[in-house]
Amino acid sequence: MSGISMPLHPLPEQQQQQQQLMCEEHKEERINIYCLSCETPTCSMCKVFGAHKDCEVAPLQSVYKRQKTELSDGIAILVAGNDRMQAIISQMEDICRNIEVRAEPPR
Repeated sequence: MSGISMPLHPLPEQQQQQQQLMCEEHKEERINIYCLSCETPTCSMCKVFGAHKDCEVAPLQSVYKRQKTELSDGIAILVAGNDRMQAIISQMEDICRNIEVRAEPPR
């Protein structure tokens, strides 16, 4: 049970640039925590009285920042690996061209 209702209700203090998800189970509650056990965003009422009362939770914003950092770090590692692989491919192509040139019979 995800507990997320899809019509997004904007918060006035955010000048409607960002929209806030509301709990599907508790219609008036904002999604403001992240259930670490179920790996899903939820509301405080679900933690206290609902499906996530026995789960470990964390503030949604801190989980978001941590996961964003982890993803950025992972992307940086992949980009660096891709750059190394491209350099190796270029070296291999040069080696293949040299072998082909040396393997051609003299005319």
